[in-house]
Amino acid sequence: MALLRRNNRTLRLKAVRLYLLAVLVATLVLLGFSVVSLYEQRLRARELSTANLDDAGERLAREMEGRIALLAEDCLDPHALGMLRYDPRRADSLEELARYREFFNRRRDLHPIAQNFFLFEGARQVFPRLALPPEETPEEIAPFHAGRQNAAFLRLLAEGEQLEKSSDRARAVQAYRQAEALPVAPRLRGTALYRAARALRRAGRETEAREALRLLVSRYGDAYDGSQLPFVLGVATSEDAPLLEHPLPTVHDLYHDLLEGRWELSAAQLERVLPNLESRLGTGDTYRTDSFFLAGMKTAAGIRSHFSPERLEQPNRTYPQAFHHQDTPYQVFMTRLPQPGGEDLTVGFFLSFRWLERGLIPSYARQGAFESLRSAALVDSQQLASLGREEGETIASFQNLLPYWKLRVVSDPVPAGSGSRRELWFMALSAVMFGLILALGLFLFIQVSWDIRSFQLRSDFVSGVSHEFKTPLSLIRLYSETLADDNGEFAPEDRKNYLSIIARESARLSRLINNVLDFSRREKNLPPPAMPEGQVEEAVAQVAQDFSDYLFMKGFELRLSIQPGLPPVRHNPEQVYQMVANLIDNARKYSGASRLIRLNAWREGDEVVVEVQDNGIGISAEEKKRIFDAFYRVPGTAEKGGCGLGLYLVAQVMKDHGGKVEAESEVGQGSRFRLRFPVAKAQKTRITAVEARLKRGLES
Repeated sequence: MALLRRNNRTLRLKAVRLYLLAVLVATLVLLGFSVVSLYEQRLRARELSTANLDDAGERLAREMEGRIALLAEDCLDPHALGMLRYDPRRADSLEELARYREFFNRRRDLHPIAQNFFLFEGARQVFPRLALPPEETPEEIAPFHAGRQNAAFLRLLAEGEQLEKSSDRARAVQAYRQAEALPVAPRLRGTALYRAARALRRAGRETEAREALRLLVSRYGDAYDGSQLPFVLGVATSEDAPLLEHPLPTVHDLYHDLLEGRWELSAAQLERVLPNLESRLGTGDTYRTDSFFLAGMKTAAGIRSHFSPERLEQPNRTYPQAFHHQDTPYQVFMTRLPQPGGEDLTVGFFLSFRWLERGLIPSYARQGAFESLRSAALVDSQQLASLGREEGETIASFQNLLPYWKLRVVSDPVPAGSGSRRELWFMALSAVMFGLILALGLFLFIQVSWDIRSFQLRSDFVSGVSHEFKTPLSLIRLYSETLADDNGEFAPEDRKNYLSIIARESARLSRLINNVLDFSRREKNLPPPAMPEGQVEEAVAQVAQDFSDYLFMKGFELRLSIQPGLPPVRHNPEQVYQMVANLIDNARKYSGASRLIRLNAWREGDEVVVEVQDNGIGISAEEKKRIFDAFYRVPGTAEKGGCGLGLYLVAQVMKDHGGKVEAESEVGQGSRFRLRFPVAKAQKTRITAVEARLKRGLES
């Protein structure tokens, strides 16, 4: 009967699909006529408007130029720039550079036309100080010299170094922390705190080392270390970065802070840091105009060789300047601000191509004067870069601004009243047919929705398994390499601790692999393994023994209670071990404030019951119905890890044993999972006979 039902269902599916195919063919024919009709009319309309397209493009280019020029003049308004309050005596101090940066950032927020600002005093570059030669680096950034620093700080720093070399890392940490507490420069205190983190890490105190690095970033992140790098950049690009989970800004934020001139770095430092950050960025994280700016800023000559104050004839007037640098087109705007008693200032900015693409160009498609404009783009003369969609034809050049760019547009003129009754008839009929297809497509949607859900769950499973495997493998590799590189500096208890971690993570990896292999065996419908008769409590006790130390290290208490004299059951010890281990691991992952886990085994009628109880977060009644489905994860628990197979395999293995699994749970109260094994047949018969004799004796 089941086979007949499947065959009938298959025939119905084939009939529905054939019917839909027939409807689709008819609809495509009607659509074909409609498309041909529309194409002919649009072709005639295009022929009528081609003569006016060039004029419209030139008009659009002139309007763009005028709008850019007005916005640039507003951005470089002399009255607003006068609020900069330039002081030549303090121009090179870090405080002044930070004030310039804040001022120009506010101007950029008000005027998105500007990408990056620059400031010159005469021919000398004042801002930004990004990528300057070493001789122009501000004095405060230069490496500190020990002879000029506080004597107490130097003494504690040297003491910590000596203690660290003699492997007395606890006292070394103490010396570094005392040095950090002294009232010296922030970069010196940051140096002491970084060395304390280093000593903690070498001592195997990973949590304290992580906390020390977090404090370093939060307290002294923008201070410069001995290698002239801000601590936040030094940590982010060092071997200590993997030690941290989320203490730092994202790589994307650091990258853009670097481009925006947050820190004053030399050219050599910039070349050292940028490749590290760029290698860790995804291809979609960088924006091409950022690289435009960076290419021109990597050397001071990148700016100075293309424009100078001598070209600005009149003060307080905005001048445009376009140039190529390293095969990249640029457009800048500058103005000269007279300074009484000193050299004039030159203030300018790079035109934001991001604003052109996302702000200026789309705005014209929304204007009534260009309502037929479907898309527009700016393409440079060497075809190296484009802004906007690249389709269409080049119809106009710019006269005063953007000389290296040309305007390319796609116009879609459709004269009013060009429709016809035949076109409307075909379109209406096609709409009806499409509606019919959508209605009938509901059948296919229902049939494939389960397949889609299954595919999604399997995809989540693959992602979860990859993550679950990665964690123990990473720890095993880390501590194995640590032990392999040991030159006798680790204490015996440290080596024992590392080996215990490797053993524990190996056992965890074995459980994960066993879960996947068991699931694969069931997918292939392979027979279950042999199930000899034996004492199930032996496997339960073994799990408790293996997990007790691990749970104790995690702050948990495992209480074992096994009723003496349990009858034998038919079971596979390895599978029982795996099931109980899965349940205990779940109790650990979803624990609440209480850290108590109970593992009990007793006889109940003709069954032996194994129970795992926790006082964790619990499961709602609605979710409890699905927890034994393959790949299912309770919403909100993705951060706990796992791949959604543990409870599914427990339920399936219990079916193989002729038993069942039960779950009792309340949200916020914890959960109980019971494995019910039927007593072995011979033992069950013997117990039943004994109980019958006892009953007859009592009745007599």
